[in-house]
Amino acid sequence: MPQRTIAVMATLDTKGREAAYIRDCVLKRGHRPLLIDTGLLGEPGAEPDISNREVAEAGGASLDDLRRHANREESGPAMAAGATKVMHDLVASGEVHALLALGGTQGTTLSTSVMRELPYGFPKIMVSTMASGNVGPWVGTSDITMMYSVTDIMGLNPFMRRILANAAGAACGMAEVDIVQEKRKPLVAVTTVGITTRGAMTAAKVLEDAGYETIVFHAVGTGGRAMEEMMRQGLIGAVLVQRDAPRASCRRRRAVDRRRPLGPAAGVLPGRAGSPRLQRAGDRSGKVCWARACPAQPQDHRPPADAGGDGRGRPRGRAAAAGNRKSGGVPDPDGRLRQLRR
Repeated sequence: MPQRTIAVMATLDTKGREAAYIRDCVLKRGHRPLLIDTGLLGEPGAEPDISNREVAEAGGASLDDLRRHANREESGPAMAAGATKVMHDLVASGEVHALLALGGTQGTTLSTSVMRELPYGFPKIMVSTMASGNVGPWVGTSDITMMYSVTDIMGLNPFMRRILANAAGAACGMAEVDIVQEKRKPLVAVTTVGITTRGAMTAAKVLEDAGYETIVFHAVGTGGRAMEEMMRQGLIGAVLVQRDAPRASCRRRRAVDRRRPLGPAAGVLPGRAGSPRLQRAGDRSGKVCWARACPAQPQDHRPPADAGGDGRGRPRGRAAAAGNRKSGGVPDPDGRLRQLRR
């Protein structure tokens, strides 16, 4: 197994001993630790590989100025921006293979803001005192692994040593994973809710039989935002959006929406992110599936406003009526819909 580099991020003025213990655990497993200091006021309790002064400069700030003001509202974003840039450069160059961070409220907020900017699939572990409740504000739509420290991270004892050793072992294990990637097939995202599961399964089978791979998102808000982020990262080539026909289902969806706000990305515009939008309509049984043919390369099929559409993918006036007649009731502004039966 080749040696991997594990970045360990912490405020070393308050978490120096704990970070040093993680460093020793990583070394025992035959890997290289890289300590990144995001502390501000005190002297580090362990020797960093990347100092807090370097982190501040990477964020466009001076550590002395930040210390002079000692304002969390100013220093936090500056240190987070610097740590994000440092990690981006290390990941892009292939010098780091996992990120392990530890902290309380402030440390968790800073470290997870860095993690959320890293690519999907890159190992990210956050040992936090805040990991036992609602972790949505810190995780967002990223693939951060939150690990509850149970106690405050202040000093070493038999219990804390075990927690930190487990975290180090998890980070090393993730970094050691080497997946052999087969020839990549075009990846199509499929949105679904509980009442459209059978239709999603049918659509996924049709797409897979046609040579595509599918990835399914539960359309309750976080799923839509995660899908949009994966589109931005270029992981998704096309999107199939399900629309349930029965009015009863629409009423049920609205009830679900009132309980779970969809968020700004629920109505994602795939064309904006570089992926074509597919449409599916039919009943919940999954017997009928309407879909646009997936192109080999991402294209934007939304009709422009001067071509009978409203500029957002929806036909209007006579174009809408004509499209509905030709496609059996399903809007088909560009004539590319086809009926797929089980």
